[in-house]
Amino acid sequence: MIWGICICILLAMLGARTTIAAPLDVVVNEVNWGATDEWVELYNPGAVAIDIGGWTLSEDANQFVFPSPTILNPGAFLIIDKDGGATAPTGDFSLPTLGLSNSGDTITLTDATTAVVDTVSFDTGWPAGNNTGTLTLSRRLASIAGSIAGNWASSIAVGGTPKAANDVAVGAFLAVDPLGGVVATEGGATDTFQISILGSAPSADVTVTLTTGTQVTLSPTILTFTPANASIPQVVIVTAIDDAVSEGYHTTNVTVSATSADIALNGASSVLSVAINDNDAPTPDGIYISEVGWMGTVANGGHEYIELCNGGATPLSFVGWRLKGSDGTPNIDLSFVNGGGLVNGACIVLESDASATNIAGAFVYTGSLSTSGETLQLIDQSNVLRDSANIAGAAWSSGSAFPTYASMERNVCGGLPTADGPASWMTNDTLRRSGATDALGIVINGTLGSMGAVQFF
Repeated sequence: MIWGICICILLAMLGARTTIAAPLDVVVNEVNWGATDEWVELYNPGAVAIDIGGWTLSEDANQFVFPSPTILNPGAFLIIDKDGGATAPTGDFSLPTLGLSNSGDTITLTDATTAVVDTVSFDTGWPAGNNTGTLTLSRRLASIAGSIAGNWASSIAVGGTPKAANDVAVGAFLAVDPLGGVVATEGGATDTFQISILGSAPSADVTVTLTTGTQVTLSPTILTFTPANASIPQVVIVTAIDDAVSEGYHTTNVTVSATSADIALNGASSVLSVAINDNDAPTPDGIYISEVGWMGTVANGGHEYIELCNGGATPLSFVGWRLKGSDGTPNIDLSFVNGGGLVNGACIVLESDASATNIAGAFVYTGSLSTSGETLQLIDQSNVLRDSANIAGAAWSSGSAFPTYASMERNVCGGLPTADGPASWMTNDTLRRSGATDALGIVINGTLGSMGAVQFF
């Protein structure tokens, strides 16, 4: 009997690929972001059935993990909706917390190993569909990245084409590929994106013009595509303008516009968001970053910690503030830390694991700091940079890993520190310590939880 059960299971799974997926093996094919009953459609464009059991569909903090097995046959569609099929179309699965923003959002599909299979990322605005749900965001080609705006169009049919082929024409379209996201650093690293004409070949030459504001420069700013080379990507270099203004981590837009005798492309446009790492540190005026354990502890190198202090004269709120790594992780909403504020003269410890330190009341966050260096940014509710650690963004200016695991500490003698820079930090000397311990009970070479003579020297 046991052998019979095993044989049945094997036969049920026969032909379904259960190995690690490759990008675009399964794609987000259609999105009804403006409906009351929002829904997301997946599609298998390949020739082999794929088991997506254990895969995750994410939208912000909202996640749906597919049960095992969930077989998606070649050419098959699958819908995840918000209301469990109470309104048409009936979803295969329900995610009641699905909350697609009308102003744009990101949808990510990852396999059971958390590798990204497809991403649809339009945080600054959806390229198609409408906010009444009558027209959906419909993909043109499954073989082209989901974050290319030109690869999407509004459905022709009202309500879209759930569980059926999309009704949008492929044609020739302007493809602006951010290559995973464009991030430039003032006085530092440049970044690139690429442009091409995809779908069918244009019937005439296409001139593409790029415009932006005063935050970045672009090279080149005019591109020409012919019917023969239209599908070959041309690269644009983005350089952040190194000004003397403290703006923190901020963004700017690049507008890409096409002119051509081909009416399908004439007037086509796309807007690309560019992120900029600022190299101008502000002078803290209250809440500031006082200690960074980017190296972890003797017990576990992954047990990181960060300390915030209020060096001002009054209690201060940080509701709506974020503590964010320049590579996107960690990204901590401080509204939920210590009741959303700190009294004057107090500090709060944040740690990446509940056992990282023995500090009472420490807040546990997700994500990790890069041990090779990045900038930690304290950003307020108006997206203004209030403080930073390691503003240069290269190797950490202070702190040490094995064998001492000595923390990176702010160099300040009471009150408020100076603006972030190499001179404003030091490595704990392993002598002046607050007594905080790690997961093994070993005293941390740092001054966590201590504001005053022990920490500042």
